[in-house]
This record gives sequence, structure tokens and C-alpha cells, in this order.
Amino acid sequence: MMINEHPSKFFWVGRGLRQVCLLWYLLFILAMDGLSLHISKVVEQDQFQALKIGNNINISHVFFFYDVLIMGMSFRLSSLCFFHIFRKFINAASFCMNAHKSILCHDDCDLENILYIKNLFGIEAKLMDQCMDPAC
Repeated sequence: MMINEHPSKFFWVGRGLRQVCLLWYLLFILAMDGLSLHISKVVEQDQFQALKIGNNINISHVFFFYDVLIMGMSFRLSSLCFFHIFRKFINAASFCMNAHKSILCHDDCDLENILYIKNLFGIEAKLMDQCMDPAC
């Protein structure tokens, strides 16, 4: 470490030497919780059909660190609804969506709708088996 253009002596890094505010983590969790509540509300209001994985077991979204995985049947209305939810979230939380890391995985059943979603969000679209390939 340089102090006044001179190398300083070695020092131990301890608690309190951070570049980010510790409240940022709490604010991030609150923002992600708000996003989760909005997605759950859309599912409850039948504006989005969650993925059915068993008897009375449906899954619509999963959070993993900074990533959001949304699963379900895709329709134009639900896609537009999610687009507005993400825009509100991005504006409120000052986050951004990385279109280069975002992928629409689909089963090739409704190409017109897939192209609509792809263009709406500005993301890449791949067939489901391509999304599961670890090389991708």
C-alpha cells in the first residue's frame, strides 16, 4: 500500500476495511425480496403459469446470488408483465440486466412468441437441450 507516494509497512486486514457499505447487502436482500413478491403476485393472479413439477408443486422463480431463474409457460401477456416488473425493479434498485448473460431457454413450440420475448428483453434464445449443455 502506498501512503503519500511511499510504500507503507505491512498491516493486517481486519474488520472494517471494506470498500462497500455493509448496508448494501441488506438493501440488496430487500430489493430481491420485493422482486420475488412481485413475481409471486403475478403467478397468484394467473398472469403467468408456473412450471408444474409434481402433484400440487409448482415453481415459478429461483434466486441464486445475483441471478434470477424464471420457469413456466410463456405467453405474450406474461412476458410483457415480467418486462414491466423487471423495468420497475431495475429503476428502483439501480441494478441492470446483463443481456449478454441472459438466455431464453425454450422447447421450440411457439417460435413467434419466442421471437417476441427475445426482442422484448434483448436476449439470446436457445433450445432447451442447448441450455443444458455445459459447454454453452
